[in-house]
Amino acid sequence: MKRYLLKISGHLIHKIDILRQLLLEVHRLHVDNLGYFVLLPGGSVFADSVLNYQKVIHYSDDAAHWMAIKAMEVYGAFISSQFGDLVIEVEDVNDAIGSGNRVPLLMPYRLLRRFDELPHSWDVSSDSIAVYIAHKLGLDMVILTKPVDGVILNGHLVTELTSAEALNMSIQVFDKYTPILIRMYRMLVVIFNFNKPKTLSKIINGIKGRYTTIIP
Repeated sequence: MKRYLLKISGHLIHKIDILRQLLLEVHRLHVDNLGYFVLLPGGSVFADSVLNYQKVIHYSDDAAHWMAIKAMEVYGAFISSQFGDLVIEVEDVNDAIGSGNRVPLLMPYRLLRRFDELPHSWDVSSDSIAVYIAHKLGLDMVILTKPVDGVILNGHLVTELTSAEALNMSIQVFDKYTPILIRMYRMLVVIFNFNKPKTLSKIINGIKGRYTTIIP
């Protein structure tokens, strides 16, 4: 059974019904042993606040880096408070493997503090953190939930591209460091539209659909 890290888009804080549908689909696949999932919260409005206040208060990028990671945990606490029947908060790498019928929702601060290998820059967001953590956990694929079907170029969905191609493109759907880590860790990454939760089943079964796959 393959193991996946699914990053929950911060946009979903404004779309609770869709977030529930997404988590129900992940939970179904998880408990039916169709795929093992670890969830990672994005930074959402909480990380946006860190960025906005940095422009006013002028704290360092080091401080902003750790504050933004804490912001991911704030969003995670919100998700857990709303959907505690579906997810369970975990902090330790080992706790993320074998969390019963609830899907583990990883709070990343402790793990990232322990290793501290990523640049302290806004070029690193929860997207690249997802790739990094999936590597640390030895997972097979990263799945990024987005408000779009995937990478759109010239009005058309790109269903597959390489990390090298992604590095050479001006792509707004993920941060600048994500393709670097995809190549470094040889990690497969898929981007799909969170408004279409059933797409997740196609992804893990290798069925073509409206999503983008980035290969190392």
